[in-house]
Amino acid sequence: MTREDVPQVFQIEKSFFSIPWKEQDFYDLLPKEEYFFLVAKQEEKVLGYLGAAITPFDASVTTTGVLLEHQRRGVGTALFKALFFECQRRGLAEVFLEVRESNRKARAFYEKLGFCQLASRKNFYQDPMEDGILMRYKTRVEKEC
Repeated sequence: MTREDVPQVFQIEKSFFSIPWKEQDFYDLLPKEEYFFLVAKQEEKVLGYLGAAITPFDASVTTTGVLLEHQRRGVGTALFKALFFECQRRGLAEVFLEVRESNRKARAFYEKLGFCQLASRKNFYQDPMEDGILMRYKTRVEKEC
């Protein structure tokens, strides 16, 4: 993602989330090493985006969205596969995300990618108040001790 992509990313962000990130948040976090942002584009049009916070051990998806008219066309899958590749390149073992309990479409998509449900977080989301589902994807298979 570049600074030039941010206005389009922000338009997608605010169309999906009841409490979206502020446009300035993207500008502020884009240059930081502990954040990783991707966009999928067709010519100059942003079709989808993904942001993740990176630690030395794992990544957490902080925000993601794909234009409605481009959903179910492989855009989201491509973004997540690129994230998984980057995590493997950096030696990160896991990717985490939270999703609204009621968002069955997103949950099914994440499960199809290989995420599994770890826990429920009571009242994690606001506007409206709702539980969040914590999900994890393992980027590599660890030997059990």
